[in-house]
Amino acid sequence: MQDRGYVERHPGCCEFPVTSRAPDEVIVGIFGGSVAGAVAFTAQHDDLLARLLQAEPAFAGKRIRVLNFAVGAHKQPQQLAILAYYLSIGQKLDAVIDIDGFNEVRVGDVNAHDGVAPSFPSPTWRKLTQFLDEQATRPRADTLLAAWHTVVARDWARTAQACGFGACYLVARAMAAWHRHGAAMPPPAPRDDRERTFFTIYPAQASGDAAIEQVADGWATSETLMHRLLAAQSTPFVVMLQPSRWYRPAAPLPMVGAQASDPRLARIVPPGYRALIARMPALRAQGVSVLDETALFDHLGADIYGDATAHFVTAGNEMMVTEVAKWLAGSGSAWH
Repeated sequence: MQDRGYVERHPGCCEFPVTSRAPDEVIVGIFGGSVAGAVAFTAQHDDLLARLLQAEPAFAGKRIRVLNFAVGAHKQPQQLAILAYYLSIGQKLDAVIDIDGFNEVRVGDVNAHDGVAPSFPSPTWRKLTQFLDEQATRPRADTLLAAWHTVVARDWARTAQACGFGACYLVARAMAAWHRHGAAMPPPAPRDDRERTFFTIYPAQASGDAAIEQVADGWATSETLMHRLLAAQSTPFVVMLQPSRWYRPAAPLPMVGAQASDPRLARIVPPGYRALIARMPALRAQGVSVLDETALFDHLGADIYGDATAHFVTAGNEMMVTEVAKWLAGSGSAWH
């Protein structure tokens, strides 16, 4: 998702993949979860990031294009997977910012508590897989599927009769034949109730402090692999550990609806963040640029947070965009 006003001001800016760019253009990709997405929107809004960089000599005469690759509730290694996919189809990137940390800790803890590997996506993914599994195992599922194939085969046959040229007729007849074949397939053998899933779900290997260490190790490995993918293309990359009201509460947390108090977050975020920060020296030793932004809001009250979980108000997002601009300016030699 991209900021609507940004897309309207810059037609064609955000249709992925961007496989070519003008010599005067710098493409900045922002990865992460919903917090990163909000920062990306803010960077796009009124061209804030471009305006912050316009006085920097390294960006003189450059056009800054901001692309949002962040997705709500995502965590590592999902950012890594998204980056690898877009690089594989030719996406041009001149700088990449990964803003994360909170989702890794929060989702990793939920997964471990549920007996699922911390590396798996958020529980929403498991709800989707459960829904699909239930469709295949409900009573008369095989009969209903065969009936659907029969109806669709008939529809494709009608489409073939209405075609006005040969290619259309060939495709429609082929689709009709495929669905007729599906309708005639024998039902599968009964499945054991313990195996009623089409999805691989790796079990948790640890819990408690050990699970936190797994989360931090997985985060560090994913950031290292993102760095290596981008280093192969000489693309600057930075990891920003996002501020969290549960790690460094600069003031008493304000009441925000019914979620103003969350004992689980108060319990898991501090040790989770400490584990992530403990991986930073090793990351830097491998050439990964990583910034600890957890103290960014220390001089402000807790009202800089927009809710009781992780998100910032607009002023907080703007401060994060300023941090992005500072890092880009410090990496300016890449654009000389």
